[in-house]
Amino acid sequence: MISKVQHVASVLWPSFVLAGIGTVVLSTIFDPLAVSHCLGVEGISRTGSYSLGFFSLWSMNIASSVLTLYFRQPVHTPAECPVRDFDPDRG
Repeated sequence: MISKVQHVASVLWPSFVLAGIGTVVLSTIFDPLAVSHCLGVEGISRTGSYSLGFFSLWSMNIASSVLTLYFRQPVHTPAECPVRDFDPDRG
């Protein structure tokens, strides 16, 4: 049985690493100040733009990892019913 700490670590750590990589990749392609200006956010520094981008990517990756953990849970199967002979003429 996997503990809650392992679940939390398996969600947060890969999400953190991917957010860091995503921030580096996106900030080399797009200027964070230009993006924040296009979004209508005024008065934010370049570091603030990097931080907002990082935390946005991190939260999206966390949501993805949590959904993966949720959908990996085993499906509960219903109790087995005895097989009955089916006669379509009997109705």
